[in-house]
Amino acid sequence: MDELFFKLQRVLVKINNDPEWNFTTCIPFGTPYSAIDGVMPLYDYTALQTTRMIVARTRDLMQQLSHISQRLEIVEKVRAFVNQAVGEQQKLHTKLETALDLVAKAQNEAEDGVNSLQKAKQDNRAL
Repeated sequence: MDELFFKLQRVLVKINNDPEWNFTTCIPFGTPYSAIDGVMPLYDYTALQTTRMIVARTRDLMQQLSHISQRLEIVEKVRAFVNQAVGEQQKLHTKLETALDLVAKAQNEAEDGVNSLQKAKQDNRAL
């Protein structure tokens, strides 16, 4: 049984039947200081106080998880919007390049037409 709890990385807590009795913990060697720092404030608490505090902290964590989940959903929606906007921007950029190419071709043809008219005018004057 101890091997199972060790493998699950759980800390065993012994609580007496008397609710005013302080609890004791068995912390295995090598436990990180962050875990010990979390347990040490509970040293002078009774079992009932400890349970209330753990329930309150669990509720806080659940509320934080809910807020984080909502924010993640918003981030996913914004990401989808941005991806769609980038796709639309690329389409518009392609259309703009096509339009600029058409304008350049039209300018070249107009210049060729003006040159042809000037040459024809000069030929008419020469005759």
